Amino acid sequence: MKQLFVFTLLGTICLYSGCGSSQNQAWRLADQATETMQEGDWRQAETLLAQAVEIDPGFAEAHIVRGRALQQLQQKDDAHNAYLDALIIYDQRIQKSPRDFQIYVNRAFLKLVMDDPAGMENDLTLAIEHGLQPSVADVIRQSATQEVKNWRAGTPVISVSDLAG
Repeated sequence: MKQLFVFTLLGTICLYSGCGSSQNQAWRLADQATETMQEGDWRQAETLLAQAVEIDPGFAEAHIVRGRALQQLQQKDDAHNAYLDALIIYDQRIQKSPRDFQIYVNRAFLKLVMDDPAGMENDLTLAIEHGLQPSVADVIRQSATQEVKNWRAGTPVISVSDLAG
């Protein structure tokens, strides 16, 4: 299910950012960062993700994973700012496409990462109102909750592809 969740989140990136050559370069950097994170080199991963969001500032999912890397580097304020950047991007996407339930799903995960479980529940409710099946919302809720627990425990790294699921 994590892969399904991730691929859905990533799929919306192309929808909103156009997936041009600069977006492809940002994706490649984010993929490299994920591999680097899995090897435990959080500093290099953060550098790659910073480059990815410089190339494509609208790459919300890269902002989220960069926030994760910054947390590992004990740069809590910078991590929080990366999450806020992603939140702003999702809010803008919702303004453009308020009926797209996938954006609410993506923002729900981010809100959970930001210690806002009530915000996550609200976004999942909005996603259901806009077409997400309630049973799928339940699976997403469980998957996201477990993933955030893993993040906090320092266990397996979520990839940008996982987020875009």
